[in-house]
Order: sequence, then C-alpha cells, then structure tokens
Amino acid sequence: MKQGNHGIERTWPRGPRKRAIIGIAAVCLLLAGLSPAEAIPLAFQLRPGHTYTFEVTSRLTSEFSVFENRHPLSTAATGTIAVKVLGARQGVFIIDLWEGENHCRRFLRPDGSVVGAPGEEARRLPFFWTLPTGDWQPGQKHRVTKGLVNDRQTIPATWELTLREFDAASGRARIEVAGNVAIPTDKQIQRSIDAKGTLFFNVREGCFDQGEWTLTYQLAYANKEIAVQRDLWKIQETRVIGFRLKEVTYE
Repeated sequence: MKQGNHGIERTWPRGPRKRAIIGIAAVCLLLAGLSPAEAIPLAFQLRPGHTYTFEVTSRLTSEFSVFENRHPLSTAATGTIAVKVLGARQGVFIIDLWEGENHCRRFLRPDGSVVGAPGEEARRLPFFWTLPTGDWQPGQKHRVTKGLVNDRQTIPATWELTLREFDAASGRARIEVAGNVAIPTDKQIQRSIDAKGTLFFNVREGCFDQGEWTLTYQLAYANKEIAVQRDLWKIQETRVIGFRLKEVTYE
C-alpha cells in the first residue's frame, strides 16, 4: 500500500514476489482438483456394445388424512435395470433397457434427453437426468425447463442443477438438483411437487453412477361450507429414489 493524493492506493507486488503469489494460488487450485481456468464438460458418452447395470431403490412414506383420521403407509423396493448400448447414430445413442422381463428401446442424446419419450427422464430413467449443454464451472447453476406428460397433458417442470465440486482423482462431479412441477391448482384443490437431491456424474464412464433425491407430493381438497372452507382430505407423499452403477460389462 502507499498513500497517494486521493487516499489509499493498492500496489500489486512485482517481479519474483508477484510470480510467487500467482504460483501459490495456482497450487491451491490444483490441490482442489481444478486448474485456474478449468471448466468441466459433462455429457453422456456411452460405449456401444457395453451394458450398464444399475441398482435402483425406492422408499415411499405417505399419509392419507380424512378430517381427523390419519392413515399412514410405508413401502420399500429394490430393483435392477440393465442399459445395453446398441450403437450411436448421428450423435444419438440407441439403448435397450431391461427391468426383469420388461423391455423397452430408447434413443438418448448426449445431454441426457430421451428422444420420442418426453417426461420419462425423472420417472422411469432416473440415471438419465438432462444436462445443460456447454462446460460447467464449480458453483455454477443451470436451470432446465421441460414439460412432463401426465394424462395427455404437458405440465411445465423447472430443475436447477448446481455443480458443487469435481474430484479430478476419481473423475466424478457432485451435482445438487432441486426443482418443482407447476401443477394447476384452484380454491378447492391445492397440489405441489418438489424435488431435491444429489447426483454424481462419472466423466470416465460417461454417465451418472450414483444419486439420491427426495420427491415430495402434497394434495389438499377443501370444501366450502356456508362461509367456511375447510380441508376434507389431504395426501402427503414422500418418495426417496436412489441408484448406483453396479458394473459395466462388454458383450
């Protein structure tokens, strides 16, 4: 620092001292797994001929209330889904999905969006979340808006993905996800769907390899009685969905 005509003026170090300070800052960033200007490209890079086997878990806790009577319910399930990559054409992956004896074919873009099957990414394909295009910086947030198809209606949904950290040693990026679905409501029916969780994208495998998020659904149906409106019944449902990549095999 030095005193100038207009108060305090900052003077940056020069020569060897300046180079030393810049070098120390660069080392600190490298120890954190990032170079000073590094951006992380995240996109699906599935390998044709390989099969990706995922374990998927689901835990459901719900409560149905009628006036003062409450009826709780709790269930849990674990399953395995195999994703076989048949090939890639014009930048689109052709994949077969097997869940027990159930089978379907899908076409997946590198950003995770499913061609010809809108609304399935978060419901049937939990490990194919749609990614924003371009490189990410740690701490950067991306907002994704899409339409979910339900009973022949398209409902707008908004997801916010935040890249929290990238571990260069393991090649994994930790992403926080939060979102909501804009379900139509009125004076009698109030509904909401919210999601929040954490996902891990494995750059080396070219896909998500682990994740868990909580989906919360609330519904309240009210009835107007003369001048008073009160809830007749309510539904509160919390579903915790998780997955992990068990193995990648080649046939």
